[in-house]
Amino acid sequence: MTHEPELPDSLEAEDFDGYTLEELSDYVDSGRVPRNTRIESSPSCRIALEALARLREVQSEMRRADVEAEPPADELWVDRILAQIPPNSRPGRRIPLEVAGATGDFALTEGAIRGLVRGADATVPGALIGRCRILGDAEVPSAPVHVNVEVSICYGYPIGEAVHALREEIARRLAVHTQLRVEGIDIDVVDLQSRGGE
Repeated sequence: MTHEPELPDSLEAEDFDGYTLEELSDYVDSGRVPRNTRIESSPSCRIALEALARLREVQSEMRRADVEAEPPADELWVDRILAQIPPNSRPGRRIPLEVAGATGDFALTEGAIRGLVRGADATVPGALIGRCRILGDAEVPSAPVHVNVEVSICYGYPIGEAVHALREEIARRLAVHTQLRVEGIDIDVVDLQSRGGE
């Protein structure tokens, strides 16, 4: 059976605009009701909320796949996913954005782009993106960059198909929402939640 994990102490201490990851986890568990406008208006909180919601969704997928009948899954994979939420939620670098016909200085934060990339796993059943890195001089317009993501795949989902679908969705999202010159998207499968003995 897959259990709701307790947050490691190191993650409980992480701060998201005045909130801890544990508080954000409780907010997700409440269905985000009543609505907390402070949390909902914070970019780092929203990225963390989306990651936590996706983690809950994958845990539910595992339950529906009758994981209960098997030995307990390695709970460490949940800890590894949780450990990537704080660094992926930080603003990071400022990525320039050109807006035709507009004057002013426009940009996306690296954290927002990482959130965009991590959201791709919602379109691929059984996949959960953990760490996401944008490698290269992303703050320099037209400079080539590589995107590297680490992903966990649940048992029963073809790894090759999942990786291909993730790469396609990440590329689509980046092309639609950013002006990054993406030269490559590297996907490392770092966890496979398998049935005991297989």
